Amino acid sequence: MTAILTVLATSSVVVWLLSIIWRRLVSVPNVNVPHIAFEGDNSAVRYIAEGGNLLAQGYEKYNRKGQAFAIRNSSDPKRPIIILPIRYLEEVKNAPQSQLSFPLFMEKASLIRDICGPIMTEEVQRVTRLDLNKALGNLIYPIQNIIAEAINQEMPQFDDKDWKSLGPPQPFLAQVFARVAAHVLVGPELARGRWPSLSRDYVNSVTKAPGVVRHKYHPYFRWVAKYFEPSVKTVLKYRREAAELLKPTLIARTAELQHGESRTTHQDAIQWLIETFQSRGKTLTPDTLAQSIFGIMTAAIDSTSATATWMLYDLLQNPDAFSDIREEIIAVQKRHIDDPSSPKSESFIWTRQTLSELRVLDSFLRESLRLHSFTLITLERMAVKAYTFKDGLHTPNHTQRVGDDATRFHFTSVSENTLTWGAGMHACPGRFLAGETLKLIFVNLVMGYEMKFDKTPGPDRMMGMFMAPDNTATVMVKKI
Repeated sequence: MTAILTVLATSSVVVWLLSIIWRRLVSVPNVNVPHIAFEGDNSAVRYIAEGGNLLAQGYEKYNRKGQAFAIRNSSDPKRPIIILPIRYLEEVKNAPQSQLSFPLFMEKASLIRDICGPIMTEEVQRVTRLDLNKALGNLIYPIQNIIAEAINQEMPQFDDKDWKSLGPPQPFLAQVFARVAAHVLVGPELARGRWPSLSRDYVNSVTKAPGVVRHKYHPYFRWVAKYFEPSVKTVLKYRREAAELLKPTLIARTAELQHGESRTTHQDAIQWLIETFQSRGKTLTPDTLAQSIFGIMTAAIDSTSATATWMLYDLLQNPDAFSDIREEIIAVQKRHIDDPSSPKSESFIWTRQTLSELRVLDSFLRESLRLHSFTLITLERMAVKAYTFKDGLHTPNHTQRVGDDATRFHFTSVSENTLTWGAGMHACPGRFLAGETLKLIFVNLVMGYEMKFDKTPGPDRMMGMFMAPDNTATVMVKKI
């Protein structure tokens, strides 16, 4: 009898697995828009290397005429990507998340569940959109000090006025952003320990793993990667380390709230997440806390350091702008130092108000952002279920995106002409922190150092629909 039951149980598992595979194999959506594909070699590898060329063809042939088109999805060939023209913008950004979802798109495009990476939960979105932006005014002062200290420590040691090699600037900038993110997300105590380097290790592992899994595993079997794939095991290793590191703070903070201590004692994402989970009657475990913080931090470090690298390249290629920005910083500082109502200090204290007066710097940053974007397409969504637009365009359960057609904009603004930060309820909620941090970094660099290229940057690196700055360029620095 035992043998019979074992056979029946095994057969049931096999049938269950086959049914899942069959449903995925036969569930190919009928997309009634023109498809663009490469002639000859139409492999996923070619889409990663030359996807931008295909997008340009589709844009000229279809999007310019107000038509949608589809291309292959290298993550899941059975689920094509639809590229929508700008006329669909309002419908896409106003569609409820239950129908067109940005978090679901990110989850599928980045293979987040397959690599055990951070999920963009409702709690994470709320903390970033509301709590972080509400506290930003009070965070500017500590962020200013963290940036000054980080730049001083990460720069080469200056024992004279000679030029020193900084090397490729992105690792340097990533370290600065990691320290800022650590302070904002886990507080000053943890930010002074292992956390900044752990977060860099985690971001590197969670950025590397999707490409490895995508290359080695068929889409229908990527779910097994968590059990066998070394790159995914590395993600899990750092995830467990982070949970253990955060556990004592989580226990202590939870106890404080239970004893009625003030909710304003701590201004960091740990506190905001604890309060958000409690208000929703949910249990926050150390692992969930780690994953929630990593979800915010991954975007904060990786994409923002790339953006800062492009901006630094543009600044060094435009020395007149370097001088204009320096003159503006001096003028703003002098205006407020001479103002009797301004607080006095040994060093100038920046605020959101004074940073907003750096209009030349803001204009330079926004123009650089217009010229360089880490994605060729923006406003990404995945159809949670079949969705029909007002003009009758029907989209089954797959991804749609809207092309970027940016022209003039304020650095952190979003509009029909400004899709770099997204649009609608999923416009990047961390863009205000990113904007203020970028300004403070460049204030420190422009006022403290002379800089020049040792090796000039080449073309941007293309990776499917994504771009990254050339990482072979090197920079020389000299302390003023």
